[in-house]
Amino acid sequence: MKKRCPWCNTSSLLQEYHDTRWGKPYQNDQEAFMYLMMEVFSCGLSWNLVLKKEEILKKATKNFDLSYLSSLTREEEAHILSLEGMIQNKGKIHSLKKNAQAFLKILKEFSSFHEYLHSLNITPIDHHLTSMDNFPTKDEASFALAKDLKKRGFSYLGPILCYSFLQSIGYRNDHLSDCDFR
Repeated sequence: MKKRCPWCNTSSLLQEYHDTRWGKPYQNDQEAFMYLMMEVFSCGLSWNLVLKKEEILKKATKNFDLSYLSSLTREEEAHILSLEGMIQNKGKIHSLKKNAQAFLKILKEFSSFHEYLHSLNITPIDHHLTSMDNFPTKDEASFALAKDLKKRGFSYLGPILCYSFLQSIGYRNDHLSDCDFR
């Protein structure tokens, strides 16, 4: 039987996410944006619920398509909000447009999200944690990232969300040292 980090043992969705995606390097800028927006949608909710809603989020956002989202009209936002199973939060739905526009500006300025993170001196870190007792929820990089993203027009984020985002895209490996999915 494979060993997993204890936080994921409450549902099969969390286990699948932990085993196949959490802490793994992201593949492209679109995927980085998707993970950022999934973190935004998780504010005040459980990650398990967001994973349950992932398919409707992808369908509603055309797989988190930056071009589509950056030009959303109020009518399209209202349609997304009305979809069966959608997370019912007008502010989060509106943040799709604002955050897509701001993300596209970052890509224009830095050519990739990786280069943007590099400009903030954010690099991957493997913490080699031995227990959940010292499990980090924020660090200097997540404070810097949250501050800079807000300055660039992003909404619905802070240092804890940014830390979770860095974990999700492989910039923070917080799998326990004895986890088989490091």
